[in-house]
Amino acid sequence: MRKNFTLYAFFICFLSLALMSNSGGRANASSSSPGATGAPGDGNNTCGSAGCHSQGAFTVSQLIELINSDGEVVDEYLPNAEYTVRVTNTSDGNPAGYGFQMLSLLDNDDSVYNAWSNAGSGVGIVDVGGKSYAEHTSTSSSGVFEVMWTAPAKDSGPVVFYTGGNAVNGNGSPAGDGSVTTDLKVEEGVETSTIDLIFSEVEIFPNPTNSITQIKSEELMDGVITVSNLLGKTVIKSAIKSEQMEINLEAYQSGVYLLNFRSNNGLGGFTRRLVKK
Repeated sequence: MRKNFTLYAFFICFLSLALMSNSGGRANASSSSPGATGAPGDGNNTCGSAGCHSQGAFTVSQLIELINSDGEVVDEYLPNAEYTVRVTNTSDGNPAGYGFQMLSLLDNDDSVYNAWSNAGSGVGIVDVGGKSYAEHTSTSSSGVFEVMWTAPAKDSGPVVFYTGGNAVNGNGSPAGDGSVTTDLKVEEGVETSTIDLIFSEVEIFPNPTNSITQIKSEELMDGVITVSNLLGKTVIKSAIKSEQMEINLEAYQSGVYLLNFRSNNGLGGFTRRLVKK
């Protein structure tokens, strides 16, 4: 009986240490099975399927944003340019914190593109098995993680960012957590043209906002404005033919939204990140 108790205690101790080590990032903790992004070549592992976090206690949403040097969210990259990649995790309930892991692949052949640098607060860059992962170094209360990324050379084609994320209750075991995987495909862009610059000076203020925010452009905005939550649900959609417009988020819950404008006359548009306090 004493021998069985000793083995049980050892197992519990070992499991606790493994779970605690994963709290500092899976790639940092496991060189044999480092990936939990769901990406090709990662064995389709996720935070939930790998066993370090359960999948259903929290419903987790994840937003990946590519941000250029002007602070604008973009949906394509320019070759060799530097960008900030921001991952925002949100959840229902009241989790103790969040974690994430991210990998970037060239879409043409699913080859790994290792180009992270200047990791932000709470983010580490871990190289293992020929892959470079950006991942949390400790549990984040905000759920927002940022890291610099340098775009590949010309004619590399689309890039896909694969991320795994979790919301945890902080009890030291997988039970009671939630996990999610998300990917973002970014096309290769061309050099900036006059059309691209038309809406480059759009102002959105205040942002963050408690209720009403103003959208102001020096050019006529003739098109449609939509505001969507992180689950992709459109909460506001309105036609506009003016240089200025108000958006009222008073009736909606706090969080991160995407504000998108698309022109009716072929002059492009813009996407901005909007925060409701």
